[in-house]
Amino acid sequence: MERISPLRLLPTMTMLYDNLQQAGWDCEMALSDEKQHYQGVRLYHPRQKLQRDILYLLRPTETEFPFDAYSYLSSVPHAGKANHLVCPGCPDEEILDQLLEVFSQFRQWEESIDLLLYRGATLQELCELGAKLLGNPVCIHDDWFVMTAMTAEFADIMAPEFLISSAKGFVPWAVVEDFRDDSDYLETYAHHDARIWWAKDRRYHTLYVNLWDGPVYKGRLLAAPKNREFRPQDFLLAEVLTQRAVLLQRRRKLGEEGIHPDMDSIVYGLLLSRQQDPADLSRLLHVLQWKRQDSFLCLRLKPQQLGQST
Repeated sequence: MERISPLRLLPTMTMLYDNLQQAGWDCEMALSDEKQHYQGVRLYHPRQKLQRDILYLLRPTETEFPFDAYSYLSSVPHAGKANHLVCPGCPDEEILDQLLEVFSQFRQWEESIDLLLYRGATLQELCELGAKLLGNPVCIHDDWFVMTAMTAEFADIMAPEFLISSAKGFVPWAVVEDFRDDSDYLETYAHHDARIWWAKDRRYHTLYVNLWDGPVYKGRLLAAPKNREFRPQDFLLAEVLTQRAVLLQRRRKLGEEGIHPDMDSIVYGLLLSRQQDPADLSRLLHVLQWKRQDSFLCLRLKPQQLGQST
């Protein structure tokens, strides 16, 4: 099983800028590397060892700082090429205090997410926390569109569809049918980062992140902009939540808490004459475009030698 390195909830310059704007600071931003994440903020002093992942707060009289190499914030403009913020007339102590509060908030969010992981929480609990952090309803569905966890507000937007033969709730089939023939939607299955899906029906606009367990697609985390528009930090938050969801799925061994089995598990169960959920069988046949009355030929393949992937 491929080891997953925990994704850190560290803000980018765009996220810091957005938080300063939200707090009422009038700043300007310049970017050379929009993907750079920051561990914290420090007052700049000459002769200190500089780091790429630190934002340096410069005093108005500073002229010797390497403006082209390291990120900085200043109350006066400089012709630097590195990521930087210019907040005219801002007192150093006040802007530093504001930034320290932002970094503290990001650390608290990461700790609250990881606390769920450490105690083996459910996907439902992860969705509830995700909705609190994102300020919008959240849902997780698997690779068969089974809605494995969701907040109450998400159900108001996209009510799960239940089959008579199963207690599992699915993404409404009318929605899935619209997606199946949409080439733009099919391309979303290749993405590994958080993005927004602009649905034809505005009710279904969502921020989404695919759940990848190594190279295997396991489903998707969705957040709907019901209460507010998405902010830059929401994309990173959603990615961290999604990665932790994959780790929780691993711990629960896929199915322990009602998580829908994957297609291979269903076929293998059938070959062993195990009873399968009728709804699972219906979805299997539909995805493969098979019919119940079809005849099936099953082959068992045995490799000549065993390898790491066997």
